[in-house]
Amino acid sequence: MNNDVEVYDDFSQVEPYDHKKNIERIKRKLSEIKKSNAEYAVSIGKDLILAKENVPHGKWLETLEELDFTPMSASRLMKIAEMFGDRPELIEGISQKRAYSLAVLPDENLIQLRNDGIVQLTDGTTFTVAEFAEMNIKEFKNQMDNLRNQKNKEISDWRSRAVSAETEMKDMRKQSDEREEFLKQYMRDKDAATADKIERLNKLVSDIEFEKNKLKLELMKNEEKEYSEIEVLEAISTASSAITDVFIKINNVKLDYSNTKMKAKIAGFIHEAQETITFGSIKVNNMIEEELNDDRDNQSA
Repeated sequence: MNNDVEVYDDFSQVEPYDHKKNIERIKRKLSEIKKSNAEYAVSIGKDLILAKENVPHGKWLETLEELDFTPMSASRLMKIAEMFGDRPELIEGISQKRAYSLAVLPDENLIQLRNDGIVQLTDGTTFTVAEFAEMNIKEFKNQMDNLRNQKNKEISDWRSRAVSAETEMKDMRKQSDEREEFLKQYMRDKDAATADKIERLNKLVSDIEFEKNKLKLELMKNEEKEYSEIEVLEAISTASSAITDVFIKINNVKLDYSNTKMKAKIAGFIHEAQETITFGSIKVNNMIEEELNDDRDNQSA
């Protein structure tokens, strides 16, 4: 027993808790109850709450036996006191049984009762406490049971939908993970394929550079040589075939990966080839023009 706790005796003055005195007070109030009046239920319920908070652990049932109370009856009174202890006027004039029926209403109904003085059930039924006092309590209980069953069914349906939604979400997450892994693998494969194309393109550029340098060396070695017309034509034909082959190879390589350095190398090679061909064309034209002039001079002579 806790003798240090201060409580209200009849909610009017403060004094240390006295368990024996509290029990006697409950007994006295019980003897005063007429028709299980709700106001008395609030008062006794408060005392019971006070007693339960202060009796030693495991002694609560002994206290109820001392009061000749069943645990269910005590629980009902404490529920009424808990819900209406600060607003006893809300249940003024109704029986303890009806007060308990109001005390176990859903929270939203109790809030509405405290704020507006009315209760509106989910089926549209609306009543005041005075109207509730005249209602058939059995019919009201059946109505509340039906509403409670309906609400429980709605909760059950909601839980079923929640479970289905969770299962669907798991499947969606699994599919999303599989798609993500597929895309990652695809990008890895694509990068590997692109790297292979780049490697082949690099090799092609390297081969072009090699052939270009080889051609330059041959031209330098043979710069002082004189060639027959047939040899010149054969050289031009060979060069034309080589250039055609190079462009065929370039066309067969898909430049679908950004590589500006490689593109610049190819463009540079093409530019040099164009300059070489242009220079050669000019030189050949000059030679032809000189030969024609010589022929004309010989004919004039």
